[in-house]
Amino acid sequence: MSLALTAVDDGAGLPASYDIRVAPAPLDWGSATGVSLGSCAAPVTATAVGSTISCDVLGLLPATAYEFQAVAFRGTLDVDAVFGDLSNVAAATTTSTQPGTVQDLAVSGTTDSTATLTFTEVNNGKGLVASYDVRFAVAPLDWGSANVVEAARSHTLRRERHFVVKGRRSRICLPLTTCYSVETSPLLRL
Repeated sequence: MSLALTAVDDGAGLPASYDIRVAPAPLDWGSATGVSLGSCAAPVTATAVGSTISCDVLGLLPATAYEFQAVAFRGTLDVDAVFGDLSNVAAATTTSTQPGTVQDLAVSGTTDSTATLTFTEVNNGKGLVASYDVRFAVAPLDWGSANVVEAARSHTLRRERHFVVKGRRSRICLPLTTCYSVETSPLLRL
């Protein structure tokens, strides 16, 4: 969920910092929780009074009506913060409960016993990066009977996910003359 607000003065001539709270509707400031995941986690800061601050709230439940409220402050939260008035309440409902679909899966390299896969990460349906179920088989791939990749090393490079798939030669064996199909399926983790 993306939020935007206009930066105000902190009462001392500098841009204020912000504590943003979220709750399923209706929001009550005293019982609402501070945003803890995403760029809206406190303290949210601005570079100049009057600038637009945009930030994201992650980890929300799908298909849920949420309300958001902010308070400007100067100083340090839970130490010496001086607060302004509470903002208006903004409302929105999250949508998708299904993870995104990997659209650009590619085998970017092979050896006699490994295949390196590359694809762009997708959302897990809750605003976070998905986990993946990776499977392989001699083409054509039948998802239900395909081998599940159990030994994989994964790293992220500029929002692309790279897997190096390794296995016993007798199970995976990737000679250059054999075509293997590999598929990924994002997992919805609740």
